[in-house]
Amino acid sequence: DDDDDDDDNAVLVQHNKTITTTTTNKKEEQNEPKKILVLNFGCPRIGNKAWRTYVHSLPNISIYRFVLGRDIVPRVPPPLLFYYHVGHLVQMNDDEMLLYYSQMGEKEDGYAGAPLSWDIWPVVWLPDALVKHYASKYLDYLVEKSLGDLEKFYVSDFERLKENTTLITTKKTKTMSTVDFGGGDDPNGWDGDEDDQWDGTAVSFYEQFKSSQ
Repeated sequence: DDDDDDDDNAVLVQHNKTITTTTTNKKEEQNEPKKILVLNFGCPRIGNKAWRTYVHSLPNISIYRFVLGRDIVPRVPPPLLFYYHVGHLVQMNDDEMLLYYSQMGEKEDGYAGAPLSWDIWPVVWLPDALVKHYASKYLDYLVEKSLGDLEKFYVSDFERLKENTTLITTKKTKTMSTVDFGGGDDPNGWDGDEDDQWDGTAVSFYEQFKSSQ
């Protein structure tokens, strides 16, 4: 990195890594925080509610945690021990990919959280839950499914709460959009507003991947 270049931004891609160091170090090493996108694959729960609140208060960081099927690692430690996830959950199922707002959803805005059964899925078939954590399995999914069928295996909208099988539409749909990494203001992206990340504004991970090819 060029320490004199305030326009530099970071895209961090990690497998089985915690994000504590990422968030705290990036916050402390600069006066003007750079825009940071974290794409994390198979991350366990690593902090309490206070830590979750702190991470979600950082205005310059967008976090997306990818979980492949029944991968057991993201389900530990269990929530009964008061451990929490941060960021949004991208659930990579065999038949579709789903995006859950801040893991637990936001009832007031009509956004669904991960199903209550999410934490017990690995128990159904433990061998599969262990194999699903391999980095190679995540890569296979992205190459074979996501790049092959963007309609089913790419996410742009958060899952909505349902009432009598009807989507709640009292709020505007929140979608992911491409952040301007050129230093200018993007009307659909991060513009310095501390509420942007948790308003659903974020970087499209697919657009970043595609532009790198």
